[in-house]
Amino acid sequence: MGAPSRRAVSAACALGILAAAIVTPVLAGTNRWTTTGPEGGIVGAVAIDPTDSDRVLAGTQGGGIFRSADAGAHWSRASGLHADAVIWQLAFAPTDATVAYAATDSGAYRSGNGGATWARIFTDSTVTSVTVDPTDADIAFITASLTVYRTDDGGESWTEIVGPHGIMGVDHIVFARSDPDVAYAASHGQLLRSENAGLSWSIVSLPQVHVLDLAVHPSDSKRLLIGTMGDGAWRSTDGGKSWVNASAGMIQDSSTGMYPSVADVEYDPGNPNRVFAAADRRGVVYRSADAGVSWASKPIGIPY
Repeated sequence: MGAPSRRAVSAACALGILAAAIVTPVLAGTNRWTTTGPEGGIVGAVAIDPTDSDRVLAGTQGGGIFRSADAGAHWSRASGLHADAVIWQLAFAPTDATVAYAATDSGAYRSGNGGATWARIFTDSTVTSVTVDPTDADIAFITASLTVYRTDDGGESWTEIVGPHGIMGVDHIVFARSDPDVAYAASHGQLLRSENAGLSWSIVSLPQVHVLDLAVHPSDSKRLLIGTMGDGAWRSTDGGKSWVNASAGMIQDSSTGMYPSVADVEYDPGNPNRVFAAADRRGVVYRSADAGVSWASKPIGIPY
């Protein structure tokens, strides 16, 4: 079994979801959460239909993929994967929600019916991440054995993407919603940038930090937030040319003064001033109301 993707780590480690369940908010505007299933193993990957938030896919660590059409009230197991499949990442195509991709311990899979059934499209090795182009459901990127591959035809064929000198593979890729030619990638603690939709990459200068996750502002491709290992969150407003620490409000370790490791950062696409961050404090999510300048901790009561 290959190494877990960053999404799997953030789901299981940072949020403490070490149970056979997804947690969802039960009341809008509150800090209350409830478990919603499925009962199929540790949930390490979740994807929400971009056109219908009630449609959810859950990938488990040894139980395959489950699908819900009612926001998690009921679940059914998807077909086409082996029964004990380990799912590292799931992604819907932004332009066609009937298309979804899965990164698994036995390759990459594609669904053409919203995740009900799956077909394997990459078989060479464990695939640890998958990203779908924001303008074309047939264009996707996967990471397998420290190598990035791109398909332009929904997985019928694959092309190896060569990164900058000394860079082998990426943990994940994020496209800018405001400019789909711009993409960023976390690569073994470093940060890469592409200006041609992922065909080529250059290294972005960073402070002395190890990148775990990144998020691009929904309306400005130069505004970035990164989550780091032991250094909290950092922010750039110029495409990564300069950075400032953006960890104000995050809980520092009382003995070392270190900020938490931030394994997942997500902008709210409907309100980009609101950002969520998952950190290594069990049962705590951080929320920012000023686009990541400062944070408040939000205990969510996830059992661990």
